[in-house]
Amino acid sequence: MSIYNNHLLDNSNIHSSLRRVNQRIPLLGVCTSMKPAKGLANKSSARSYLLHALQGLACSTEGIGMLDLREHVLPLFDGQLPSQMKNIQLDIVMNAIKSSDSLLLSVPCYWGSVSGVFKNFIDLVCGPAYDLTPQVSTIFHKKKV
Repeated sequence: MSIYNNHLLDNSNIHSSLRRVNQRIPLLGVCTSMKPAKGLANKSSARSYLLHALQGLACSTEGIGMLDLREHVLPLFDGQLPSQMKNIQLDIVMNAIKSSDSLLLSVPCYWGSVSGVFKNFIDLVCGPAYDLTPQVSTIFHKKKV
């Protein structure tokens, strides 16, 4: 994930500065596609559309970032709160989302539904939302998604 100042880096550099995110990110694009598989030359439509949208917004939005979940091996959701997971990749993803003001999610559709990667991502960053009290909110609270 990188912070952009009215330009986008190529796909190979997108996640390079994610560990250093300490500033607000006005808009964070999140790609939840795992395509293409290693060794395959085909492209991910979800990633291509997200990059196209971010490039279009870069002329009017200062500080655009992109989080590509393909670059972060996340654990499977097991019912724990994100803070209980003790996973560095999840911490990196959580910090990027917390640093953002708004999110643009790119979600592939497979067999008529959202991808398992997207579903797992939402479960991980929100935790067991079905057990939350009204006083506790998810990471998406007050964000433009």
